[in-house]
Amino acid sequence: MINKGESYEGRETEVRARPTNLTRLIMSSIKDAAPQADIVLMNGGSIRVDDVVQLPITQYDILRALPFGGAISEADMKGSLVIKLLEAGRKNIGIGGFLHYNEALVFAADKWSLNGQMIDPAKTYRVALPEFLLSGKEANMEFLKTDNVEVVKVYPAAAKGESLSDIRLAVVRYLEKNRTQFMN
Repeated sequence: MINKGESYEGRETEVRARPTNLTRLIMSSIKDAAPQADIVLMNGGSIRVDDVVQLPITQYDILRALPFGGAISEADMKGSLVIKLLEAGRKNIGIGGFLHYNEALVFAADKWSLNGQMIDPAKTYRVALPEFLLSGKEANMEFLKTDNVEVVKVYPAAAKGESLSDIRLAVVRYLEKNRTQFMN
């Protein structure tokens, strides 16, 4: 949870190695924009502010933090692909391909679980993630492309102006919706 009045950790050494309150804010924003998603993912390299952001968070702070923007994609993926993706993200610690994920996901005892249930390799999960990740261009994630047979369905892109059309817009709308939490 985010505490009123705290600053937001966006330094590169932190967001490429562990979850921070800034990455949790972004994950919450994506989940809010994609409420049907079971899993929300984002690569740490998308966050470029390399600073500690003070309250109140402004649109300029969001532009500094996420300068590349980009759409948020939603796709149904087999659990086996989700596990492979999450493992690749764990191995990318310290680089831009380190993956952040929503709090419903937990890694413990060498296993991934979602809402207290082990991820089933045969089950299909709805995943929301930056369009860039679904291109296979992230480090050690070249297997993650829309033509991968374990990508069951890719949902249509959001229309311009919808929260999913740009990650920055999703964050702005989330902040507006939860305004009192992010003010001094």
